[in-house]
Amino acid sequence: MSSSSFRFYKVRISSFAKFLSFLMFTLLYVYFTYNAMPARKTAVIRNKNVTWKIIKGFEERGIDLYAMEEEMASRRELLFSTCQKFRIQNQKPKVWEYIIDAHHSLVWCKVHKAASDTWVHYFNILGGYNEGFLRKSKKSPMTLLRAKFPTPTLSQLQSALRSSLSFIIVRDPLERLLSTYLSLIEPKNERYYSKLKKRIKNMPFAESGTKTPPTFMEFVKYVLDNKEDEFWGTTNQFCTPCMINFTVIVKLETLLDDQEYILKRAGLEDILNPTKVRIHYLVHEKGRTRNLLPHYYQQLNFDLLYDLANMYQVDYDMFGYNITKYFMYLTLE
Repeated sequence: MSSSSFRFYKVRISSFAKFLSFLMFTLLYVYFTYNAMPARKTAVIRNKNVTWKIIKGFEERGIDLYAMEEEMASRRELLFSTCQKFRIQNQKPKVWEYIIDAHHSLVWCKVHKAASDTWVHYFNILGGYNEGFLRKSKKSPMTLLRAKFPTPTLSQLQSALRSSLSFIIVRDPLERLLSTYLSLIEPKNERYYSKLKKRIKNMPFAESGTKTPPTFMEFVKYVLDNKEDEFWGTTNQFCTPCMINFTVIVKLETLLDDQEYILKRAGLEDILNPTKVRIHYLVHEKGRTRNLLPHYYQQLNFDLLYDLANMYQVDYDMFGYNITKYFMYLTLE
């Protein structure tokens, strides 16, 4: 094993150990804190009515509601200024990416690999399914979700947006892209991604054998040739945020606090208990993709990375991410 490979596995082991320590400490903290808290009634809060009860709930958690409101306003302002900068207008929302829960006055635009599986699960809970049924069901989570929340028409979406809390969850575009690739090459996902793998392997630029998964470089080349795919398409393209005045812009990097902000603003704490939501996040979030960014992006050349930067430029500007670090990963000869 080369020294670079040794360092890579050493970093992974170290990161995993830190994660286990953090998870154990957090679970203990949640357990003792929860048992030490007095019983309290949960207020029924509707949509955008930020009352003193919401403020008290945030203060109990040590979250500054006013700071959260200012942060959300700042994110919306950056989004709108980017729309003006690139003169984005007359986009038609892709309604099939939207989920409308009229009963709870909630609208979400699903971005693949941006806590999408998590919130499909949460919407299924909001739709009335119980945890036990969801664990045992042989139907896909999205199939179950659409049975409760059918794909809206454009007029239904426009109507719902006027009276609902709407949100979108965003992520560093190239981290999101790598997450898609890692899912693609996982053996357990063979059935789900088999057709995509075959299409990539049949491209003229494919150099690896047909019996091996596509390399990251082959995957990136395919993405650049097929940009309009929901697995890796831009958030600007699929959620058209310049046309939708989202109430909340959630960032994956601050998902815990941002999610709790949504739960309290929408009055969903009775159904989606904030403590359970936090534990669910800590159990499933391993930080694996972020740790692997240098390993995979150093495999690309400057031209491919430059083309990716152009593809995702609007998303990077719109949501305040920085692509510079990816060029630092490139291996200089």
